[in-house]
Amino acid sequence: MNAGVSRVKPSGRQLSGVSLLGLYLVWVFIGGSLAAPWVYWAAQSLAGMGWLPESLERSPFHRYVNRMCLVSAVVGLVPLWRRLEGRSFGGIREFFPRLNWRDYGRGWLLGFLSLAVLALAVVAAGGRGIQGAVETSRLLSHFWNAGIAALVVGFLEEVLFRGVLFFGLQRQYSFATAAGLSSAIYALVHFFRRPTPPPAVEWWTGFQTLASMAQGFFDLGTFLPAFPNLFLAGVILAMMFRVTGTLWFSAGLHGGWIFWLKTYGHLTVPTVIGRDWLYGTNRLIDGWLGTALLCGVGVFCWRRWGQNSSLFPGSQSRISSGNS
Repeated sequence: MNAGVSRVKPSGRQLSGVSLLGLYLVWVFIGGSLAAPWVYWAAQSLAGMGWLPESLERSPFHRYVNRMCLVSAVVGLVPLWRRLEGRSFGGIREFFPRLNWRDYGRGWLLGFLSLAVLALAVVAAGGRGIQGAVETSRLLSHFWNAGIAALVVGFLEEVLFRGVLFFGLQRQYSFATAAGLSSAIYALVHFFRRPTPPPAVEWWTGFQTLASMAQGFFDLGTFLPAFPNLFLAGVILAMMFRVTGTLWFSAGLHGGWIFWLKTYGHLTVPTVIGRDWLYGTNRLIDGWLGTALLCGVGVFCWRRWGQNSSLFPGSQSRISSGNS
C-alpha cells in the first residue's frame, strides 16, 4: 500500500476536507463535553455502591471530559473516513499490510534513543535532577505500564492522526497542507492543561471545563515552544508514513517517544536552576532544547529516508522494501 494518493477535487455537493475536519472537531468537543457529566454521575453512583473501583470516584472531572472527547473522536472516525475516502472503515487495514516488526522496531529505537539523548542532555546541564531511590518493584511496574501505553497509544494515535486525518486530507490537498492540518489537530488535542476542579458538576460543566483546559493557548509562556514541538512531531510522523507507505515505522517512532514521556517525570525532579523555557518540565519536550532535538530527528529522517523518496503521489516505500 502506498501512502501517496491521487488528489480528488470535491464536487459541488461534497464537503471539502477542511469542512469535514471542522465538523469532526465540533462533534468531538461538543459530544465529549455533553457526555462527560452523565458518565461522571454514573461512575460516582456505581463506585459508591461498590460496583466500580473507588479510584473512579476520586477521579477529577476534567479526566472524564478528556476521555469522553476521545470516545467521541473514535466514534466519529468511521463516518469521517467514509466521507474522506468513500469506502468502508475496513480499508484502514491497508496501513498495516503485513506484520512488520522490523519497521516498528526501527521507529521505536529512533524514538527511544532520540528522547534519551534529550533527557541525558537536560540532566547533564542541571535542568533536572535524578529521582532518589525508587523501589525496584515500583520501577519495573512503571516500565511495564509505560511500555503498554507506548504500544497501544502509539498505534491508536497513528491510525487516527496519520491513517485517517492525514491520509484522507491527501485526497484533496498537497502533502504540506495535509501534514500541516493533521499535525495542528494532533498538537491541539495534546495541549490541554489540567484545570481547577469545578465546585459542582452540572450538565453544562463539561463546556466550562473544556474552556479552562484550553486556557494554555492564551498563555504565551505555555504555548511556546510546547505547541510547535507537538506540531513538529506530527509532521515528522506524517513524513515517515508517506515515505514508508505503512504506519509501522510511525507507530514505532511514536511509541518510543511515549515511553520516555511517561518515564521522564518518574525518574527526574526539578532543580534550582529552573529554565523550563530551555530544558522543559517533566513533560521533556516542552522546552526549546526539545525543539532542537525534534529538528534534528526530522533532518535525520529526511536525509536517511525521505530525500530519496518523493513526497509526491507515486512515492514508494524504501524501508519496507529493505533498500534503506
